[in-house]
Amino acid sequence: MPIQEYTFISRLIAAASRSSAAVARPFTLAIAMSMAATSLSPAQFRPFPGGPPEVSAIFGLGLRWQLANPYGIVKNEEQTQWNAGRIHDLAFSAGGGVLSASNTGGVWLTFPDGNSISLSRDWDNPDIISLTSDPTRRDHFYAACGADDVPTSIGALYETDTRAAIPLIAPWRKVNLPPGSATVYRVLVEPTRRRLIIACEGGVWWANIPFPGFSYAWKEASGDYIPGRYASIGMSSAGILTARSVNGRGGAAIFTGLFTGAGAGTNLTLTKAKIPSVVADTAVMRRITVAACESQPQFAYASVVDSNGAIYRILASTNGGKVWTGRGGEPPPIPGDRGSGGPLHQISVAPGNPNWVGFGLLFPTWSKNGGSTWDTLGVFGGKFLSYLHSDIHEIYFDRDDPDRIWIASDGGIASSPDFGATFETFYNEKIANLGFLSTFGLREWYGTFSKSPAASGVVGGGLQDNGNVYSILDGYTPWRLQENCDGGLMQFMPNGSALFFNNGNGNDPVHQSDWDPATSRLKDIADLPLTTTKKGIRIGVDRVRTPTWRNKAGQLMFATGGDNAYIYGLFANDDGSDAQWHPVVSWVNTFGQGVCATASATGDPIFVSSCGPEGEKIFIATPSPEDVGPVLGGGPTGEITELPRPGDANPNAALTRLVDLDGKLLYGMVDVWNTIDGAHPKGLGWLIRSRDGGNRWDTLPLPREYYYGMDVDANALPARVFAASDENVYASEDGGTNFYAADYGLPRVPHGADLRFASDMDGDNLYLSTYGWSVWRARVPARRLPIVFRIPDRFPRYPFAPKPSLANFPSIATPSQASLVPFLDSTPSQVSPNDPGNPMPDLPPSNNPPSNNPPTNPPPGNIPPSAN
Repeated sequence: MPIQEYTFISRLIAAASRSSAAVARPFTLAIAMSMAATSLSPAQFRPFPGGPPEVSAIFGLGLRWQLANPYGIVKNEEQTQWNAGRIHDLAFSAGGGVLSASNTGGVWLTFPDGNSISLSRDWDNPDIISLTSDPTRRDHFYAACGADDVPTSIGALYETDTRAAIPLIAPWRKVNLPPGSATVYRVLVEPTRRRLIIACEGGVWWANIPFPGFSYAWKEASGDYIPGRYASIGMSSAGILTARSVNGRGGAAIFTGLFTGAGAGTNLTLTKAKIPSVVADTAVMRRITVAACESQPQFAYASVVDSNGAIYRILASTNGGKVWTGRGGEPPPIPGDRGSGGPLHQISVAPGNPNWVGFGLLFPTWSKNGGSTWDTLGVFGGKFLSYLHSDIHEIYFDRDDPDRIWIASDGGIASSPDFGATFETFYNEKIANLGFLSTFGLREWYGTFSKSPAASGVVGGGLQDNGNVYSILDGYTPWRLQENCDGGLMQFMPNGSALFFNNGNGNDPVHQSDWDPATSRLKDIADLPLTTTKKGIRIGVDRVRTPTWRNKAGQLMFATGGDNAYIYGLFANDDGSDAQWHPVVSWVNTFGQGVCATASATGDPIFVSSCGPEGEKIFIATPSPEDVGPVLGGGPTGEITELPRPGDANPNAALTRLVDLDGKLLYGMVDVWNTIDGAHPKGLGWLIRSRDGGNRWDTLPLPREYYYGMDVDANALPARVFAASDENVYASEDGGTNFYAADYGLPRVPHGADLRFASDMDGDNLYLSTYGWSVWRARVPARRLPIVFRIPDRFPRYPFAPKPSLANFPSIATPSQASLVPFLDSTPSQVSPNDPGNPMPDLPPSNNPPSNNPPTNPPPGNIPPSAN
């Protein structure tokens, strides 16, 4: 929807019922006019204004992605309490909008009525660490980006383009960065001379803010300055206030800085602050953040954590940071550690009161007496409010409303208009930044996404730090929480019941919830027993594609899974009732080698992949129908046989997804851990295919990237194959022989997670869960003869071919029947994947994926452990 179709007029009316100082800021005329026309119903609301043009006449044969659900997670029946995905930082526009820095989903602008829009759909790096407003110009903002949960993320910095009529809504401008800066943690605008200072992985750098559109000329700090990681920066009475953080012993320090040299100052000279040894042991100090009071900048504070990420000291200074003393105990009573949402936790000070200090790890805590004592916000009757989220990144004291506190956490945005007596979370209602997990748990841990084959529109998945959720994709139903904490497995069965487990609840086994069509909800959680012990098991689960195989009791095998000792079937009556696990194959597995994936078309045979010290291995198992106890009865009598390796036994490789179409045609997804280097900056992964039941494997012609999702449409012959990497979605119309880009409509970097094809009552659809952009859906059209397009610059990029000039558009060529490679610059013929003329880069021989560096962290033995 074009920008001109938005307006604040109807939103102001809606916002009148939310009377608070936070929404009473005057809306500027420019912002109000930029949002043009009428109020949007839930089904009409689109959080991505100014998206790509409608080109159905041209792209009628391709996939066109749309956001499947614009909502966050509702926490109560009245729909007044909401959670969103992880938010690192906040900023505020002159019109009353709240800007939020999403961990992996870009910058969002939330209006006072709860509607939100994305400001960063087209950014190369949507992994936002912090936000900064220019104190000299309220429409000038900076977004600092870099690696947190996405290891392939690189540093970046964006700013609003003040040349535009409405800088906040217009495309943001990417700022050139100094070499070696990497992740940018914090940004400071020095207002006197309009200088920009950044604290980043590569040190402290500064530049004069140029005229709009010109480049920044960066200079590194000097003086006592030591290059390294600087995670925080601020302004105090002593000048620039910053701190060096370290991973190991020694080197952590706090600095103050002034601009020195001729004229206005040509050097940023840092001086090391004094921290007496009786106050803190600098050998224990790791990550440090700093802040000073805006109205009384001589009062400054610092948070210091130890090697576990737990609070070590709260430091205070009364001379702008030159000399520091300890506050609040040794250590202060602030719970949490590095598992509380990662390392990004920033100390803050109220702009108008130097005694009010905020800091949070596990819970939001604040001090009313300069850090001497600390209180936890949101605790009533000894319990933390269920709709508030733990894992705090920053507490913000409102500059315009001295009674209001804001909280940025792993659950989005929360605000209290009365210092913690009550809380508002409606800001999260339409921030579509949920972070779904994938079978390749590099970013966090193992998790899956699933579409119900029995209930129209019902989907569910595991989220980073926000549990297992489900929803009906009807345009107005929000996500609902089925199990809290760190999400994980989510798999719908043919009868509509959901199987799931949670990574944050220890060793809890796989649970089950039945679908209730009367209420359109999943019912209460129930255990899935193991037949021999009545205790559940905790394993990855893959649904049997067409259940036909039965055990001795006559029950169907609906799903498969495995651990270090057994391969299991999930058996139930034909209607899905009386479900229970049954060991069907026992096997001797190498220590540390565990099951990464299972797959079966009918229940017999079962294909199994394992990963560990011996690398990726594949087996074929014939299940036993006998009800034999795994210990007392000698174990099940099924057989398991190792198949030829699909690769070169790389100990870092993991085959985390298998698809079995008919017992003969198999597809797999392989990734190699710890391959982020100069040769493979986006990781190393590939897809494999076997046409003879696993006796021979081919490597499919795709770029070398980490692959997080893969699925197959077996309704078409040859089969359609789909794969999702961090940045791209690929599709094949010919069973995987050739691929084309299929990411039209997606964000520039969607952070693909799980990818599932479903052919059911909702038609043929492809569902892409993402790590930071929620869930997207694309209708898979009926197969037609593909054509080749030349794509002009004004349409989304397709990475396999250079973009021709607009003068060449439109040019349509008909390919040969033997070649189905759309979106190339010329009519293709049959091309070998390793031919020099083939535009697909870096393709190894089909049976020999490349080795990589020696392992630094071995792949998981079974399901990767929780990072929390």
